[in-house]
Amino acid sequence: YCHECMNKATGERNCLVCGKRSGKNLVLCELCPRAYHTDCHNPAMPK
Repeated sequence: YCHECMNKATGERNCLVCGKRSGKNLVLCELCPRAYHTDCHNPAMPK
């Protein structure tokens, strides 16, 4: 399953790229159920 589908099915917010929830740098989107680690997002996000 894709990470976005799992986020929707479980209600958890995991990184859309790596699928992990751990780490302090998980950024949650305010408009949709997506979440990204600043290191996983491409292009890189400021910390």
